[in-house]
Amino acid sequence: MASLVQNDGREGLLVDWSFWINWYENLLAGRPQNRALLTDIALIPDADWAKGPAHVNAMIAEIVEKHASVDEIIRQNPYAHKIEVDAKCGRLVASSRNAPDLSQIEAAIRQALKDFTARCRKDKSANRLGIQMNTMFAPVISDLRRDLRRYRSDPLTMFDHVSLAQRELERIAKNEGFSADGPFARLVDALETQKDDICVAVPDVAETQRNRLAVRVARYTDEQRAMALRLCAGMAADSEGVLHAAAALAIQKILDPESSEEETKSAWYFMTAAIPRGARAIRASDMKEASPKQAKSTLQKVVDGADKLAKLDKGIDAVQEFGTEGAGWVTEFWTQVESGNFYGLLG
Repeated sequence: MASLVQNDGREGLLVDWSFWINWYENLLAGRPQNRALLTDIALIPDADWAKGPAHVNAMIAEIVEKHASVDEIIRQNPYAHKIEVDAKCGRLVASSRNAPDLSQIEAAIRQALKDFTARCRKDKSANRLGIQMNTMFAPVISDLRRDLRRYRSDPLTMFDHVSLAQRELERIAKNEGFSADGPFARLVDALETQKDDICVAVPDVAETQRNRLAVRVARYTDEQRAMALRLCAGMAADSEGVLHAAAALAIQKILDPESSEEETKSAWYFMTAAIPRGARAIRASDMKEASPKQAKSTLQKVVDGADKLAKLDKGIDAVQEFGTEGAGWVTEFWTQVESGNFYGLLG
């Protein structure tokens, strides 16, 4: 085999041919190629190609590096990336997370429960809403504290019991009209964050959630699929860097009928892990989320970047038309979750 790096006599520069060699060897062996990567390379402007192999291959190396990190997020564990708002650019960004210790997670959940109770008891309003919430939620909180102690060495069961407690709290809040109250929203967000941390700390829990999600996705209605893609497009419109690229790639993998079952499964897993965390980050900040129009525009760009529009699932038509104009994707997300129309997210 020829050297991966050769001297360009015309420019006196080193040229890295590793991409082309790998591409050709995969082609000869009949191995699947990264179509999203090839599409981005094909979209390099003609002016750059004209500058010679040293210039264009350096650009290709950057594209390959970007896709490697994007594929890693899509394919493995998206919970291992922290999603937050970059105040300088007003966009969602993702950064790698360190795996926390289970004892730290248990302590954080207990602290969140303690903080919620303290906020409720401090309520001095005329309707004493905080006192009412504390009374209504006390049995569930007591059971959760017991379960944390009982299952501290069984992370999957701990995750499941936190999820069960969260859903019970949400049902009570919805029935009693507490859903929009500040202390309750803080508590739910804290529980969601700690559930994410369990998935980071114990990869087996994340893999179990991934397999459970595959069953839920198979039961999605066309409307739920369209809403999920719309929400992911909204997140893409609000993000930059690897998170933006990962959201766009997830949409493309789902819409492309030629994607493998594993690719599609991983894309759905990424979306349902990332969308609620992106929504929570925006809701906790002063950032204004993307409008439906912006989300649709992002989705269309993803479709236009595919090889052939005719190959894509007809679900794109539903996505283009679905949803109420004027409502941001974050608002739509919480509305769908509260109504129960979009199961599979939030545990």
